This record gives sequence, structure tokens and C-alpha cells, in this order.
Amino acid sequence: MNKIKEIATAWKNVLIKDEEIEALSKQRMEVCNACPKKVVRFGAEICAECGCFLVGKTRANVNGCPLRKWEK
Repeated sequence: MNKIKEIATAWKNVLIKDEEIEALSKQRMEVCNACPKKVVRFGAEICAECGCFLVGKTRANVNGCPLRKWEK
């Protein structure tokens, strides 16, 4: 999946709620909350490794953690 499509799909998933995606996002955010690369800038939670907003990143349809912390 190309990056533009990945980002667009992630933000679509922010706007249009789906139970499965929300459950996955919650699991991913638990990992991110314990990660030292998670930062808050101007009130937004961001991954300092890749620069993505976690609200969208955790809802992406790909296993997009650059540190591979979401892998099972």
C-alpha cells in the first residue's frame, strides 16, 4: 500500500467508526502509551520516530509501527 493511500485510509477510519478498527486502535495505543517515542505536541499525540499522528496511525490498515512494536 502506498503511503498516501495508507494515510487517507487511516483518516477515513478516524471519521467512520468500525468496532474492529477501534479495538485494534485501542490495543495499538496501549503499546504507544508505553513507548518513549510517543510525544505530545500542541495537544496531539505523535510518534517521534515517524512523525505520524497516533489518532490516525493506530487506525491504519497496515502494521505501520516503524519500531515493529505492533507485530504479534
